[in-house]
Amino acid sequence: MNTVLIKYKTQVLNYLDENSYHIFSLNQLKTNFGDDFTSIFRALKSLINDGIILPLQNGLYCRPGFSDQNVLAYYLAPKGSIAYWSALHFYGLTDQFPNTVFVQAPTLIRDKKIMGTQYKFIKVKPSKLIQIDIIGRGNSKFAITSIEKTLVDCFDEIDYSGGWEILMHALNVVKLNNQKLIEACDAINNISAIKRMGYLIEIMDKNNLKSFVNYALTRVNQRYSLLDPSGNDEGKYLSRWKLRLNVEVSEILSSSVNMY
Repeated sequence: MNTVLIKYKTQVLNYLDENSYHIFSLNQLKTNFGDDFTSIFRALKSLINDGIILPLQNGLYCRPGFSDQNVLAYYLAPKGSIAYWSALHFYGLTDQFPNTVFVQAPTLIRDKKIMGTQYKFIKVKPSKLIQIDIIGRGNSKFAITSIEKTLVDCFDEIDYSGGWEILMHALNVVKLNNQKLIEACDAINNISAIKRMGYLIEIMDKNNLKSFVNYALTRVNQRYSLLDPSGNDEGKYLSRWKLRLNVEVSEILSSSVNMY
């Protein structure tokens, strides 16, 4: 093998090892190696052919065996955040492990399957991208929605939450901050979701969230919404919350105490 090529391949690997880079971009190599980049790029392609480096997408690469899906999602969508069911699982609010990593982002990104994992990118308005926390540091960090924002997002898009039963349990066991919950609801501005949350928190008797219940009552409109939007259009009408109760209270309370 060309000794010059071996030299540059070694330089690339040393650079990654010295900086503990499991994921890296082409721009990082350009910045670090400067005038030698043409040779470094040839070395990179050779490392890919050898299976020592894996290409993720245009200009983005990783070392084989890297398994932190949340960090990988952060590199695939640098302005995105782990959200919905994936965030519920991260916070320990469900034992059900999602087969898909859900990522909220301000731009349209095509869904991807990388190293056997499906990544789904949900585009939302930039105004909805609030309460984002950074977990980890350096090359191993990722962004995730706060617990409050996660719950509100799941009620806004129940299809991405893992299902009604999972969401009922999460809402019942989670500790929430009134003000952060209100702030997240204002950002989403989904009246039906706010009514559902207000009603459910009320019947679950979460006394520490009375301020949120009072807030939710101020957002009640005159249009009736199904309690479970994925259920049948049936059940009693509840005028206080303008909800049609297509799920029995006993069923809700049973779901809320069981881990799914």
